[in-house]
Amino acid sequence: MSVIIDGEAVALPGIKSLSWLDNSTLRLSFPNDGTKRQGRPQCIILHTTTGDMPQHVVDDAAQPEHCTARRTVAYWAKSPRRAGAHLIIDADGTLFCLADLGREIAYHCSGVNGVSVGIEVVQQADGTLYAEQLRVTFAVCEWLCDRFNIPRQVAWPYTGARPLDVMRHFRGVAGHRDVSSNRGRGDPGDLIMRRFVDAAWPTVG
Repeated sequence: MSVIIDGEAVALPGIKSLSWLDNSTLRLSFPNDGTKRQGRPQCIILHTTTGDMPQHVVDDAAQPEHCTARRTVAYWAKSPRRAGAHLIIDADGTLFCLADLGREIAYHCSGVNGVSVGIEVVQQADGTLYAEQLRVTFAVCEWLCDRFNIPRQVAWPYTGARPLDVMRHFRGVAGHRDVSSNRGRGDPGDLIMRRFVDAAWPTVG
């Protein structure tokens, strides 16, 4: 019931979490080169599994058939290219840790992989997100900011992808969309990013 940081299991209060120490299939496949961080994470990059589409939030609990995080992990494991995030949040709010947040690079956002923690949020094919997912996403980001001394600030508003040399030095929480335009506005979408704005986090335009 923890995430892995610098080789140690660390519990997140109030969040159901699992790592590859609980289940060996919950692990990104790493080659022997290019996966070690050279410094500490300076930002968090948020993603959604289905990308650019209209989103809506459901307050009801997710049903088992909506919880597809393990399927996404299996897809990453079979991918011919290096792909995957450090963390993935399932429809029911369960957090899966797939890589060491302090030591390892996950290949989720070209250009900022070495300086970021990547979080993937399971989104349904019709754009559904669950309220528990939003709660967990926000809580995890708060916790990570405190753990790694990342400023509690958010990339907002969205006006398109920002210059890569700017995002390489960005500190705070941003979306994949702020770094790359290849998956559009919905990665991770306004519903997720607005949660930080509504919590009165400072914005970085």
